[in-house]
Amino acid sequence: MLQFLQNNLGTIVVAAVLIALITLVIVKFVKDKKAGKSSCGGCAGCPNAGNCHRNDACGRYGKQDTK
Repeated sequence: MLQFLQNNLGTIVVAAVLIALITLVIVKFVKDKKAGKSSCGGCAGCPNAGNCHRNDACGRYGKQDTK
């Protein structure tokens, strides 16, 4: 067992760092979601505005006015 750890120490360390980073990113996404934060800046210029299902800053529910 000790020989295995010595031979693969670099791989184990890199894997542990990657797992920690991925966990931190997921925790941040969950916290932001619970706080109501989003990376979306609103409807203006968004190519996906017609498919949005959240109440955005415009007060609309995903549909832009076509005036």
